[in-house]
Amino acid sequence: MSIVYLAELSALRRSFALKVLAPELVNEQNWLRFQAEAKTLAALNHSTFVKVYDLGIHNQLVLPTGTESFIATSNLPTSCSAP
Repeated sequence: MSIVYLAELSALRRSFALKVLAPELVNEQNWLRFQAEAKTLAALNHSTFVKVYDLGIHNQLVLPTGTESFIATSNLPTSCSAP
């Protein structure tokens, strides 16, 4: 449903995850679901959950975006393919 990028705020030298709703899935129903997910995570405060810092729509591309904490790990594959 979403695409997640590793991004960096260069002014603060801080890495974060940028989650973008896949362009082919942009519609009102999916945007509401995307918002609900972000709001739910933002309301939770636990070390096992990512922190949500922002939620919005990119001005030029009209793509819903959210920024979350980045968790570095070596246990996940670098790429996955759908079954």
